[in-house]
Amino acid sequence: QAADVLAYADSRGIPSHGANRADTYANEIEAKLVDGVASPVVERSSGCTAVIDGRNALGAVVCNLAMETALRLAKEHGVGVVAARNSNHFGAAGYWANQALSAGMIGLSFTNTAP
Repeated sequence: QAADVLAYADSRGIPSHGANRADTYANEIEAKLVDGVASPVVERSSGCTAVIDGRNALGAVVCNLAMETALRLAKEHGVGVVAARNSNHFGAAGYWANQALSAGMIGLSFTNTAP
């Protein structure tokens, strides 16, 4: 999942969020700052909203579940709003919004993680 996000950024001329981040991700996993094997979970869901506990996984892994959940909720309710916590850098935000576009929806993607 992370590799797809990095390739997306490079293909769109966003090198700050492309393959050059792979070393940073690997170093964070090696230093145990990020859990490279963690599996995020939907912590709670109600109506068109959900909260994901990222369990300190790679941000791309967390956001993949968040977008899958948001798209599912949007199909069911007309809108899906998902927040994630305990996550990390998730790459180029446009990658995630583009997933909604590919599903025929409008997507917005925000983060407050460190660059």
